[in-house]
Amino acid sequence: QYQTITKLEIEFDTVKGPMASSFAIVEGKKFKNDLPAVLNLGVAYQPVDNLDFSVSYSHYFNTQATMQNPLGKTDLDYKDSWELGIGCDWQVTEKIGLSGGFMYSHQGTKTDVNSAFNPVLDSFVAGCGIEYQFTKQIMTTLAYMHCRYINDDYKYNGFNMELDKDIYLASLGVTVRPFAK
Repeated sequence: QYQTITKLEIEFDTVKGPMASSFAIVEGKKFKNDLPAVLNLGVAYQPVDNLDFSVSYSHYFNTQATMQNPLGKTDLDYKDSWELGIGCDWQVTEKIGLSGGFMYSHQGTKTDVNSAFNPVLDSFVAGCGIEYQFTKQIMTTLAYMHCRYINDDYKYNGFNMELDKDIYLASLGVTVRPFAK
């Protein structure tokens, strides 16, 4: 799959808080933040019934997009980014399915252009899930994900910050398909 570049210009229409003036953020200020073109590739393999493995790769053509720092309206010099993922789905029984996956994301952000406004950090993501099908019409899913962003230092206007983050996510879902046979 290939997605073309999307040209965007963003304008601040509401500005609140004391930090905004420190970074010269005012209502009406505009900056460009294009969405780069993206190439997505993937392949799946089923070695036996009920077991699927998959690999995916995405490449973001950041160098084609115009991205500006909303704090200074200077163009940000990004390299291209990419992501590599692997996954596995196993239908254990007719009613129980398990899945898991891992992804590494390499961002094209250079240390001198990263921003506290919108930090972009390399990351590792791991997730797993289990689904249980009560009937052909009702299924429930329990999933867990952990995303670990790799830390980076950020300096701007005398502010020194370490950008890093861990995100943990758990979800419970119910799917109802009233017309399934």
